[in-house]
Formats: sequence, structure tokens, C-alpha cells
Amino acid sequence: MRLAQRYFVLFVMVQVWAVLPQTMDLELDGPQPLFALLVVAAVGALRIIEYRREAPLPVWVDLAEGLALLGVVALLGSEEPIHSLLFAMAQFRSVLASLPRLLTLVAAYVTVSALPMVIGLTQQPLDGGATMGLVISPMVAYTVRILMLRGQRDLAQQRVLLEAVLIRMPSAIIVTDTDGAVTFVNPTATRITGLRTGSDTSALDRLLLHDLNGVPVPLAVAATSAGMHLQNTELELVREDGEWRRVLVDVQALDEQIPGASGMLVEVRDITDQRRYEEHLHHLASHDALTGLPNRLMYQQRVAAAATSGRPYAVMLIDLDDFKSVNDTLGHHAGDELLQGVAQRLQERVEDGTTVARLGGDEFAVLLPGANEAVAAAAAATLTAGFTVPFALTTGPLRCGGTVGFAVAAPGESARDALGRADLAMYARKPVRRAGRQPAAVLTPSIT
Repeated sequence: MRLAQRYFVLFVMVQVWAVLPQTMDLELDGPQPLFALLVVAAVGALRIIEYRREAPLPVWVDLAEGLALLGVVALLGSEEPIHSLLFAMAQFRSVLASLPRLLTLVAAYVTVSALPMVIGLTQQPLDGGATMGLVISPMVAYTVRILMLRGQRDLAQQRVLLEAVLIRMPSAIIVTDTDGAVTFVNPTATRITGLRTGSDTSALDRLLLHDLNGVPVPLAVAATSAGMHLQNTELELVREDGEWRRVLVDVQALDEQIPGASGMLVEVRDITDQRRYEEHLHHLASHDALTGLPNRLMYQQRVAAAATSGRPYAVMLIDLDDFKSVNDTLGHHAGDELLQGVAQRLQERVEDGTTVARLGGDEFAVLLPGANEAVAAAAAATLTAGFTVPFALTTGPLRCGGTVGFAVAAPGESARDALGRADLAMYARKPVRRAGRQPAAVLTPSIT
């Protein structure tokens, strides 16, 4: 039996025992007062038994009770001394029994009140108002009880639904009191942060949160009424196992959502996979799928940025010699391996901060920020020398040459013009190399 119903039943029982002194205060001789007292006590005992059973007794008990009370009325010559008892018993049954059992008892009590006068056992006229009250009052109490039970059932269903929603929410939900102690966490919060319901304030201190610049963010301070409010703030969370997770943290005061509530509501959404996917898409859009180098778009963006930086820079274009013969004789797989080997070798032969890109096909490009003519010429020689070493392919060692052309951007020169001059320089070197006039830079393609 629910708590509210128990309190209601106890209240009715108090009414029952309050009737006993009235029943005992009868000016009758012989066994009549004792009989009346025993019947009243028995009726009260029956109600106690029903209270302990949390269910009405069998119907025949109601019938026997009605006959006993009818006998009391016949002995007393009036039902008035036990009217309060009948009223209290009907009220008791209204908070315990089903509607049919309530109607059964009420009908029995109405019979006890009216039958003695009808058959001439008493001369006292029937009190219509009291009789109507004996019928209406229990029905009202029964209706109130049903409404209470329905309200409790609806509340329990809402609580179960809320718990199910919180358990299945992909976001971590953490509720703290005004001091920052954890009063509730859902399973997602436990999985992401390791927190559990009942964790003290120090548990929040142990959560390592940083903004994207590496500045620590004290969640324990944010989760107090005097702390900061984080609104969908992107942070990095270091878990107890040392794994970094990217999260969105939202902290709000509970009274902003629930009037009269105290404490803070912390929502933590793990967006690590989302950010990784976004970074993957960005990488695909800005990098060459085969070599992993920046593609033409990213290279052009970096050259444009260098052109507007106010600093000197140099651009290089590199074209493989007779790359088509590699694909034609050894197959496209060998050609892909060669492109990957060239990309790796170019990266190994440049300084930090230098951009090496693949523009497409067998064309590569290099950006040298802050380079002058001498630095650019030395870098070009270093890259050209890299082609003297054969490339190790699955088909065997392969010697492949490459032509390098560079241009140092003049002050105020656009990135497009600088790249155009580098392109002209590269193609100007190709016939010279074929004629053999620069043996240090000439690498005739050969397959061994």
C-alpha cells in the first residue's frame, strides 16, 4: 500500500477508536452495554485485520458484521450511538477496497440504519441527511483515493520514463548540489567521465578539462551556483586512462529550468568521433589520397598566404621524367609506388616549415617560406640530387629522374605570377637536360 494511503487509513482508524467512548457511555442495564461494546470492538478489530492484510475480508464477514450491528441497534433502540462508527467504517473501506466491496458495506450500513425503523424495532425517525452522508461521503473518499492512486501511478510512469530517457541519452548528464557534490549521473556520464552518483566535490576536480588552447577549465567551479556558466563550450577532456576526448560542455543552474530547484545541471556531449570525421573530410579535401601530401588546393592557399605575409618566399615545381613509360612497362601499381617514394624522398630533403605538395599526375611542388635566391637554389640542388638514388619498388629498384624549376617571388609579385615563372623555369631545364649540358642535374630515366 502506498504511503499516502497508509496515512489515510491510520486517520480513519483514529476515528474508529474515538467512537468507542461514545458507545460505552450508554445508560443501559444488563448485558446490553457489554454486547454493544463487544460488537464495536469487533468491528474495529476487523478493520485492523483488513489494514494488516491490505485487502478486505470475505463478503460473508461483511454480512455477519451487518447482522451484529443490526442487533446492537435493536438492543439500543436507536442507531444514533453507532452512527459515527458506521460513518468511520465506511470511510475506512473507501480507502482500502474496490468499488463493489465498498458498495456492499455501505448498503449493509444503510440497512442497519433504516431497517429497524421500517420493521418497527425503533420509534426514532430516520435521519435522511445522516443516511445520505453515509452514502455520499465514502463515495467522495473513494473518488479522491482513485485520483490519488492515478496521480501516483502517472508520476511513477513519468519517473520511469525519465530514468529510461536519461539512461539512453547519448549525452552525459551530471547533476550537482549548490556545493558541487554530484547528486546524479547517467550511465553515459559514468562511461565518459568515470563519475558516479554520490561523488563528492573533489571528483569534479579530478576531471581534467582544457580549452582548445590548453588552458585548464575547472569544472568543479563551473558546477557551483557561484561558478561560471559554460554554454556549449568545446573542451578537451582527459580521462582517467589518459585518453583525450573532445567534448561540448553546457552548465546551467537548475532553477533556470525547474522553479525552486537548486544545484547545477552539467551536460557533456562527446564529439570526438564527429571531430575526427570532420578532420578526415577536411584532410580528404585538402590532401592527395595516394601520397598524403597537400593537394593543389592547399598548396595554392599556402602560396597565397605567403604572398600576403610580406616575407620573401620561393616556389618550386618538380616534374618526373618519362613517368608514362613506368606505367606502360611496369603497370600502374608500380607507378603509384614510385609516386609514393618520390613524395617520401622530397619530404626527407626539405627543412621544417616547408610545404611539399602533389599537384596531380607526376607533378609535385614545394613552398619555401622566407627563402632568397641562394636558399632556393641550394634546395633545388638537394631535391635534384635525391633522384640519383634508385627507388625501391616491389618490381625491383627503379631509377627515375626529375626536373626542378624554381622562382623567388619579387616584392609585390602575385602568387600566380611566381608559380608561372617557376613553371617556365622547370620546362626550360628539360631540353637542356636532354642535351646533356648539365650532367649534375641530368637523370635519364632507366628501368633496371
